[in-house]
Amino acid sequence: MSPGRYPIQSWPAIATEELYELTEDGHLPDTTKLPRHYKDGSSIDWLYEEAAERGRIHALKAQAGVRGLLLPLLESSRLWLVVILTGMGIGIAGAWLDVLVKWLGDLREGHCSYGFFYNQVACCSGLDPGEKCVDWLTWSEFFHIRSIFVQSLLQCFIYVVLAIAFAGSASFLVVTYAPYAFHTGIPEIKAILGGYVFDAFLSPWTLLIKAVGLALAVASGLSLGKEGPLVHVACCMAFGLSRLFSQFSQNEAQKRKLLAAAAAAGVSVAFGSPLGGVLFGLEELDTFASETDVMWRAFVASAIAAVSLQWVNPFGTAKLVLFQVNNTIDVWRAFELIPWLGLGIIGGILGALIIRLNVEIALYRRNSYLNDWPVLEVVCASAMTAAISYLVRFGLLALATLLTGLHD
Repeated sequence: MSPGRYPIQSWPAIATEELYELTEDGHLPDTTKLPRHYKDGSSIDWLYEEAAERGRIHALKAQAGVRGLLLPLLESSRLWLVVILTGMGIGIAGAWLDVLVKWLGDLREGHCSYGFFYNQVACCSGLDPGEKCVDWLTWSEFFHIRSIFVQSLLQCFIYVVLAIAFAGSASFLVVTYAPYAFHTGIPEIKAILGGYVFDAFLSPWTLLIKAVGLALAVASGLSLGKEGPLVHVACCMAFGLSRLFSQFSQNEAQKRKLLAAAAAAGVSVAFGSPLGGVLFGLEELDTFASETDVMWRAFVASAIAAVSLQWVNPFGTAKLVLFQVNNTIDVWRAFELIPWLGLGIIGGILGALIIRLNVEIALYRRNSYLNDWPVLEVVCASAMTAAISYLVRFGLLALATLLTGLHD
């Protein structure tokens, strides 16, 4: 195990003098039977937590008769129950977030005449190729405006106003009710899995605001995605479920092993790839990369999350992903590697430049007056993004729709 899993400082709630008080038989008390409670901002004692778990399992197996056989099985079933429920929860939540984002995004341009809560694809389903959809009404058609100039002004006005409303509402909810839901959340999740205590980051209120704010922010048209936030949402779900059972709520090490599986499930839903979730755990969440049981839980949670996503079928294609490539021709030429190598080099250089630019902008924002007005900053950014996007035809389309068009 890596040295980072054994921090120097931990903050148990048990007073130091109580740890060394002799029992009635003249021995020191077995402190591994006493759960430790940590404050936010401290680090857990991995050696203590794992020793306490081994002692608890040994005590269960030492029970007389059938209890010694059934109690460990019951404990194991609780663990898998949390893993399965987390996978189902994030799969269904991720699917309905996709549906909500699609509906809110289409609402900026119009609505369905026979059902307000239908998005454009659902409203125009069943049509033959090339057939015009008369059930989907733009806002200019809904208000029966005939002037082309007024139609353009009205469509632009509603498009920009709703984008500002969505983004502004998301930022207001985060600032007012859940400050810890303000960004992707992956750096904090990695710190928590490494032993840092930050229970407020995984609260139910953070889960709710993160999910709602994510849908509103993506639907506003801002250049952001749901991949990172879904990891945070999945960990919040697992944290809430873990509090129902004392074997997790009273042992921080076991709780973090559940969170690692939940993080993998979040990646699985974001990309429609169970193996991608496990690989994410191996690459990014290296705290448990050497523990086979944790990786198996991550795979099971990822697979169940992917199946739940496909069951809801948010894209209407019965597929895990919005688009996929079906290559029926296996013949290729060696010279084709040259442009691909060029694209890889260009992509790497541009990626490094963008990361550097992002760091500089983040430092500027933190040290400028913008840091004191986060809602105003989001409103201005969304207004400029929506206004520029409306002038470019491809800018009106969501990123997922553009990528789907490239693969059709």
